[in-house]
Amino acid sequence: MYQMKMKKQTAAAIALAATLVSGTVLANTTFAAEATKTLKAVYSNIKLVYNGQTISSTSGQEPFVVDGSTYVPIRMAGEALGKSLYWDGAAKQIQISDLTAPIDQATIDSLNKQIKDLESQVTSLKKELSDANSTLATKNQTIASLETQLNAQKNSTSKGSLDKLEDKLNKDYEDYYSRLDAEISLSGDKNDITVKVEVDQDAWDDLTSNRKKTFIQAIVDDILKEFNRADVSGTVRNESSKKLTSFSVSSSGNVTLSSSGVADKDDMLDKLKRNFGTYRGIPLSIRLTVDEDDEEAVVKVYVEKDDWDRLSSTDQNALLRRMIDELASEYRNYDIDGYVYDDDNNGVLDKRV
Repeated sequence: MYQMKMKKQTAAAIALAATLVSGTVLANTTFAAEATKTLKAVYSNIKLVYNGQTISSTSGQEPFVVDGSTYVPIRMAGEALGKSLYWDGAAKQIQISDLTAPIDQATIDSLNKQIKDLESQVTSLKKELSDANSTLATKNQTIASLETQLNAQKNSTSKGSLDKLEDKLNKDYEDYYSRLDAEISLSGDKNDITVKVEVDQDAWDDLTSNRKKTFIQAIVDDILKEFNRADVSGTVRNESSKKLTSFSVSSSGNVTLSSSGVADKDDMLDKLKRNFGTYRGIPLSIRLTVDEDDEEAVVKVYVEKDDWDRLSSTDQNALLRRMIDELASEYRNYDIDGYVYDDDNNGVLDKRV
């Protein structure tokens, strides 16, 4: 019932607004004979809001209330909705039309065709891009495969060259010195070559330092003749693969031998015990391990925690530093670590790594 009443009120409002525009008043909802009627309109600052925006009203365009029904001037409502209104006085007609000219069907069809053409172009471009990506991926795979083959070929060539050089060195230096029985092996590649020379230790120990260096220098010179840009380094070992010495080669090709050996571990441990067995009046238990192959040494000190706590922080810090300094003087280029343990529970009291 409420909706029907509203529809009737809206229809009446439009009719009344049309009458006001023409300067006449309709007696009913049909266009009958011309007549006039006095109405009591109430203006109470009624606002017209369209899509959340308040429509400003001009003089004579303000909505009003008559007999409980609200009337909105048709021009005000029409302009708010984007319509053009024209009052034809002679024909007594209110003509309403769109402000924007309607788009004809031909234009719509043309625009739709353009959209389809663009969609087709996008699809075609996407396919071209997909094909290009696929082609690029295939090319990248081909390049990666060729690089792998090339590297394998280079490594194979380098390995083959090293093998040939190794055979030649063994022929040339097997009897370089009497009883030395040198056996040379090469590893690495043309840019970085590691040399291992296995010798009879007794014969090696009988050689002077100069003759040892001369022997290794001759081998390195032959290697650099074949691979003049290679970084060369190596070791000399006995029949049991125990390292007797190591050597490096400068950029000018000169060989430098490390110490011809390292201190005997037991001798070194005895030295540490003599120097540190009693430290600031506190007895210490010292253990030493030495790995000549990996060039690593570890010293472990065991002490009663109460005794350790009685030492000053300076003496605590100095203990391992001094022991490691002594080890470093004998085990050059070694990685040397030191630990102080609680003799009761093996808890770590200090360490230098």
